[in-house]
Amino acid sequence: MAAARTLPFLERRLALAWERSLVMSCWYARGNRHGFELLEERGFALMSMLPEGVQASVCREFVDAVDHRHEMGSRVDGVGESVSAAEPALVEVNQKALRRRMKDERQLIVLESVIGGQSGRIGQSLRHYVPWLDFACEYLEDPREVQELEMLVARWRIERSKYVVENPDYAHVRIVDVKTAQGGPHHREGM
Repeated sequence: MAAARTLPFLERRLALAWERSLVMSCWYARGNRHGFELLEERGFALMSMLPEGVQASVCREFVDAVDHRHEMGSRVDGVGESVSAAEPALVEVNQKALRRRMKDERQLIVLESVIGGQSGRIGQSLRHYVPWLDFACEYLEDPREVQELEMLVARWRIERSKYVVENPDYAHVRIVDVKTAQGGPHHREGM
């Protein structure tokens, strides 16, 4: 608090607003955000007025990152799960099904942002996870070896855990070789 008093006026106001938001984080963590939306918008406006050309989009990304960290930190993993439910069942997929799952997830995130509005988690997902999904889907357009697909699935699980709370087992898949699953490259029904 004392250090904030030595700052120029605009930076001092930002520091004091930041301190107040830290004090109120207990209420925020409990979901009681009534009245805080206005303070968040004021803080955003204040940050965008800072000198040295701080861009509004950078400030919005910063606010989203703080919200995202808070949302992901407040989730409780494993509540109500039995010991036998600790290991998720693996769904067997081939390359085409894996690409479809990733595209579906991308569409759900974009739809959630349109219908549900913006939150820190959604903002971060749109900025970082959706482009990663786009890259992964583009990568999956060409035929890949099973080992490459398994590495991609492992990376998908890591990326997904940073941004997606719902349906945590969706990325728990096992890659099945298309040739093995269909009886070889020349296998056709009725032959």
